[in-house]
Amino acid sequence: MTPLDAATLRRFVELAGERLAGDWILIGGAVLTLLGVEHRSTVDIDIVGPDEAANAQTMVLMDIAADLDLPVESVNQAGGWFLRRIDGWRDERVELHRGRGATIHLPSATLYLLLKIERLSETDLADCEERLRLARRRGEALDVERILARLDELDAERPNARRERLRSRLSS
Repeated sequence: MTPLDAATLRRFVELAGERLAGDWILIGGAVLTLLGVEHRSTVDIDIVGPDEAANAQTMVLMDIAADLDLPVESVNQAGGWFLRRIDGWRDERVELHRGRGATIHLPSATLYLLLKIERLSETDLADCEERLRLARRRGEALDVERILARLDELDAERPNARRERLRSRLSS
């Protein structure tokens, strides 16, 4: 699949705001691109809709992708599983775009890291490091204690050396 650029992602967000209904949140690598961080390319758009979103809304997302000449499989909703496991995630959304039918959000820096640390692949770690740098540069609030506590919980279940790298970045 072709990497997505910021202009395409912004157009996707605009169309989603017009054609969808309810509150939606973008997660994953596309978030960084939309925030102006282009340390890597991304080929999919991870987006999660409201709990009551029906299959018809998924079809709208695929129509938007097709209208932008993107493969329909570039729209990915699997991240909703990770998102909904995080207590209070709705309080950690930042409005990106308000359209006629839908509001599109981004995760706060805290929520972004909480989402990524569940799996914490090398790519996820690099994304966390970039999001952390951006948050610090912008003076964004970051709940370091909450993130460290979740890292500890995950290490107790299944240790991961990348978590130690992230832990040191959070502490510096």
